Amino acid sequence: MGNSKTRENGRNSPVPEGYSFYSSTSSEQRVYITISKNSINLASGQGNPPFKIINIDKDFRILSEVSDRRCIIIEYNSQKGKSSCILRMETVQDYQMWISFLKSLKRPKWDESTSLFCKICAKEFKFFRRQHHCRKCGIVVCKSHARNKVWLHELGYDTKERICNTCFSNKSFG
Repeated sequence: MGNSKTRENGRNSPVPEGYSFYSSTSSEQRVYITISKNSINLASGQGNPPFKIINIDKDFRILSEVSDRRCIIIEYNSQKGKSSCILRMETVQDYQMWISFLKSLKRPKWDESTSLFCKICAKEFKFFRRQHHCRKCGIVVCKSHARNKVWLHELGYDTKERICNTCFSNKSFG
């Protein structure tokens, strides 16, 4: 079993933390990774202050997954512009937990479920016109504007998910 563990984040969903290997140059160092609300924090040991904070924002993305080497290559904005680094996990279990969690961080924030109208056709939601959230962009739409289901592996979904017609026509999925 790996050394990563999980903690609760207040929404009853587990947040991984634990030791990994980090490299942004040719050298690799062992680090302790924790996740805060909007960032990945890398420290030299558990309880130590982070020496690197990677913001999880619109520019954060997973460039590559190398499962046989248990590596995740990520890209993010730093003070110097776009940067990238490699996170290498010690075990397959740690790799699978981290890659799944990092992908889920990129899921869009959903529009409020109190929306009264479809964001595409502006028809009012009623008993027979229910609202649906696009899993790609998060907007609320009626069923006639969310008929497409696609794979969204980049967001950590393991099944085909409902997306709105706009995302489908823009081919902004997997």
